[in-house]
Amino acid sequence: MNRFVTLALLAVAFLALSVSLPGPYQAAQAQNADSLTIISGEDRHVFSVELANTPESRARGLMYRRSMPDDHGMLFDFGRVEMVSMWMRNTYIPLDMLFVRADGSIARIARDTEPLSERQISSGEPVRWRGNRWARRSK
Repeated sequence: MNRFVTLALLAVAFLALSVSLPGPYQAAQAQNADSLTIISGEDRHVFSVELANTPESRARGLMYRRSMPDDHGMLFDFGRVEMVSMWMRNTYIPLDMLFVRADGSIARIARDTEPLSERQISSGEPVRWRGNRWARRSK
């Protein structure tokens, strides 16, 4: 399954499963993760997902991490629908950012964001969640 389809399924699954994730997680502790399985036809995709649902965990996000396994991600729950802008300050790994509407559909995907950049990355419309997934750069 290609990366875009996997990311799309992951974003929709975030919405469906976020209410069952125990929290709050401290974003800096990768061991505080829950397993998320996405079933697409005959395929099963298992991800380890951290939840950032407090102001502190959302502010830190994935900053200062030097690596993250390909099957890991973080879900930011903003608690309400709103316009969201993010940046990559102090984030050393490229990320794919998925901005997810309240109904679980994807509003925008910002692929392979630039590490350490202070450029604002906007959701483009009001969203409830944002998911990050490590983006492995093509060599």
